[in-house]
Amino acid sequence: MTDELKGVLLNSFNGGLATKVKSWQLKPNQSPDIRNFDLDYISGSSLLKRNGFVKYPTAATAYSAISTATGILSLYVYRNTTAGTIKTIAQASLPGSPATTALYYDNGSAWAKFSGSDALTTGKRMRYATVNDTLYFVNGSANGQTTGGLKKWDGSNYTNVIANTPLGAYFICFNLSRLWQASSDAYPSRVWGSALATNGTPTPEDYTTDPGTNTVTYDIQKGDGDYINGIVPRNDGLVIFKRWSIHILLGNKPTNFTVRIIHPDIGCVNPDTIAIIENVIFFESLDGIYCVTPDNRVMKISDNIQPTFDAMQSKTTKPVSGTYKNQYWMSYYNTGSTANNRALVLAYRLPAWVDYTGIQADCYFYDKTSDIFMAGSPTAGIVYVLNTGTTDDQTALNGGITDSDVTITVTSTAGFLSAGTILIGSEQITYTGVSSTTFTGCTRGANGTTKASHITAAVVYVPITASYETPAQVFEADDRDKRLRKAYLNATTGTGRSLSVDHKIDTVLAGQAQTVSLAPVASEIVTSQSINFPQLAEGKYLALVISDTSTTANEIYNISMYGKIQPLR
Repeated sequence: MTDELKGVLLNSFNGGLATKVKSWQLKPNQSPDIRNFDLDYISGSSLLKRNGFVKYPTAATAYSAISTATGILSLYVYRNTTAGTIKTIAQASLPGSPATTALYYDNGSAWAKFSGSDALTTGKRMRYATVNDTLYFVNGSANGQTTGGLKKWDGSNYTNVIANTPLGAYFICFNLSRLWQASSDAYPSRVWGSALATNGTPTPEDYTTDPGTNTVTYDIQKGDGDYINGIVPRNDGLVIFKRWSIHILLGNKPTNFTVRIIHPDIGCVNPDTIAIIENVIFFESLDGIYCVTPDNRVMKISDNIQPTFDAMQSKTTKPVSGTYKNQYWMSYYNTGSTANNRALVLAYRLPAWVDYTGIQADCYFYDKTSDIFMAGSPTAGIVYVLNTGTTDDQTALNGGITDSDVTITVTSTAGFLSAGTILIGSEQITYTGVSSTTFTGCTRGANGTTKASHITAAVVYVPITASYETPAQVFEADDRDKRLRKAYLNATTGTGRSLSVDHKIDTVLAGQAQTVSLAPVASEIVTSQSINFPQLAEGKYLALVISDTSTTANEIYNISMYGKIQPLR
């Protein structure tokens, strides 16, 4: 009886995360568990670790104004083209009885509060639109007002109430030369469009309702027991989401405006998941993530990750979403947390999903002009700039430490997870708890790194661990008298890089498993290792887990896995 060699070469990873079927049923380009790799990198033909994030702005003193905040509810970048100014806006949740929210802006050196904005109703997100260099916003609360609910800011002056505007609208956007508002507690199915001047100039504060004026008011399927849950400006019209249906308002003036239905049975159950890429609108519906295409087809895009989505649905904190270039991000949290601490990211053009760990976000905003992608913390008054650097977050040591200290004091742990891994120099350290200024329960020299002493003010980072689990391979012999006896592991990585490889048998790490370290190499070559197995029963499958714990943008080009089938002896 001769030996047999069976296996697979994986040189495409653009199928992304797939949790719907068993590992051995996956396509060669799919993974049952892929974390922290950027699938947009050269279209999925290799794997590159995602970038990290830092606090915005980076100066620690900049956060004194919102240091007591318990989270960031919304973000926006406001531009005044006449004055030539740019302001980042953050809505912070403030503690107290009752709790409230307030608006802050980046004044160039620190966060500063909008004067008079600290009585906004807690838990209700602001929605924003800019018209004629003025920022308009709503958050679904009339706050006892009787004459108007629309708010505005011109870069200097904040107005809490604009008279004769719709009361308590939840949603706002600018489209078709009008400022649109939608859905209030009193009128849950209504959209309001502002008037135009006789020369066609937008007049965003004019919502007069006398007959004959050119304002627009529509009730979308009034009386159906449903309510509007989001509006999105698109090139051809205003897309209107209810919880159980989708509509579009077409036309350019009241005499030819029409409302048409896009889908009668699918709608958006979570307005915080609505986002748009290249006129494709993404949103969460009752049974998955969907998109509306430019030609108004409604398509489900979460089939491959349906079990992951179903688990998200059972959580009390609902997902939030944003877009970055050609990626759709949806934050959620896993078991053991109550605040969003990871994100499912869709590489839209592939399309394929990947799981990002360590992403703490309760809101997103991407400013295309400056190419800055931001997220607001769900638990602290912190704004992050995403997709920058090779590590996550940072603080600094408050006093030096020896190589045996198990409690580490820093300037602040705000924004860090309650348990995880930190990086100081080249040493990785795991921790099991935090206080406001300490990491506790530390294990030094984690993940194969070396314990070391560190000086005061040394920077403390969070390392990004990227991992890729291959589809399982079943090494069945053609002859019953043969079994898999040896597996050959191969991985191609970049110059001077290193990876670790482990294997799984029947989804459980086998007791005889060993970690195989692929040592750094001088050039881009294939590094091979082999693992000897005890006799494996027929039908058992083998999968590899490739992990990258380095602090560089490590790259994996291909993975190969071959099993030698040998006669029983």
